[in-house]
Amino acid sequence: MELFPMNAGLSQTRAIIRLIKERKGGSIEVSKIAQETRKSIDVLFPLIDACRILGLCTIQNGMIKLTEVGESITPKTFASVMARELVRIEPFQSIMAIMHQHERLTSPQLAEQLKKRGITFYNEEETNAELLKNMLLRWGVRNKLLNYDSATDIWSSRI
Repeated sequence: MELFPMNAGLSQTRAIIRLIKERKGGSIEVSKIAQETRKSIDVLFPLIDACRILGLCTIQNGMIKLTEVGESITPKTFASVMARELVRIEPFQSIMAIMHQHERLTSPQLAEQLKKRGITFYNEEETNAELLKNMLLRWGVRNKLLNYDSATDIWSSRI
């Protein structure tokens, strides 16, 4: 099972898509993205991988090319496209299934439910729950999949 990259940021992913869209033909070499963004390959790979896993681009022979979905994204549709694509990939697919079974869960409870499905981000429970929380704040809350109450550490589904 391929998991969504933990260290991919939403704004950075959006910037990668925008950069590719600016190119004629909707494709660019990975090395050109590194030059233009002044980011190391170590930083770019999780972002490019996130775009690929979301179905926004393909990667072949060092070239990144937008898919139909990637080409169709506009600033107005970005969040809705992300939400639609996120729910079909792990760990978001499992998270949404879990949240439909349980109305409200804390980060540790959600991490435990994912662990039962074989999905973990780190072998120590507290760190695992914290990594999950950070990813869900970046991707789940901002794309309107989940609500989060920071005072009680409670997650609930928005869809």
